[in-house]
Amino acid sequence: MSARATIPTARRPELVFNPLGDRGEYVVKDPRTREYFKFGVEGHFLLTQLDGRHTGEAIRAACAERFGQPLSEEDLQGFLELAQARGLLQTAEDKATQPVQDRPRQSLLAWRRSFFDPDRLFTFLEPRLWFFWTSSFLVLSAVCILAAVVLVAMNRHELASSFAGAVR
Repeated sequence: MSARATIPTARRPELVFNPLGDRGEYVVKDPRTREYFKFGVEGHFLLTQLDGRHTGEAIRAACAERFGQPLSEEDLQGFLELAQARGLLQTAEDKATQPVQDRPRQSLLAWRRSFFDPDRLFTFLEPRLWFFWTSSFLVLSAVCILAAVVLVAMNRHELASSFAGAVR
């Protein structure tokens, strides 16, 4: 039976999608195996279409509408085989068992707890600290570092004697 008349196997619901950069790429995390997979725009789109409701023909039509070029049935089958080989699609065992817990059990010797998410802080600070990422700040920093190296080199004898006195 072709992918056209059947509904392809759905992706696993616990997969986590995160955008990567501005080019539309995504990183997909598999919490069960703790593996990460990088997908382009087309791969991410195809993986999100694998929800267990769309037929192969509907997925191919949606892909042609979104990207302006048709997706062949062989390409869709190849993507399905790749996703199945990476363990991103549901299996019969997944459908029969309960959902996977979100958090794995932690050891007392390696207890981890997230107390602070720095993303909010850096999102707040980024517009105020824009000058740190300019080329003029880079040049100024390099000049200051070079001046410090020259100063240490010129006064190395006094510096060495102060270290000797500190050790005593």
